[in-house]
Amino acid sequence: MYCLDSSQWTTPDAEVSFRRLLTKLTQILPTEEVSEAMDQWKMLALDTTPPEWTCESDKTPPAIDDVWFHVLNRRNALGNLKYCTLGKVVKACLAFSHGNADAERSFSANKDTVAAERSNLNEETITAIRL
Repeated sequence: MYCLDSSQWTTPDAEVSFRRLLTKLTQILPTEEVSEAMDQWKMLALDTTPPEWTCESDKTPPAIDDVWFHVLNRRNALGNLKYCTLGKVVKACLAFSHGNADAERSFSANKDTVAAERSNLNEETITAIRL
């Protein structure tokens, strides 16, 4: 999913990566919209609109969700969203979990709750203790 980083949009591998990403998201994007998403990806790489998301005050790169917020709200001459199909893919990808830290924390909390002296607790009791 590195292709979603704005610094990668114009690299040669980005289009290939984006196409591969589309093949994995069949639940998000029907096959009849894949070519439209690819067309919008290519338009994005050629889009010369100056980025509204530059952080001039501290010179730090903007967060990826800020970049996509501005991109996905761009409109064409008719006032329609420019990247509506691309937006479905990007929003789905940005919603993915970036790790398993929450699940690991949950396992640790369960281990602390169900200690050796409490090994006969039923599921409802464990849930009540955790809450």
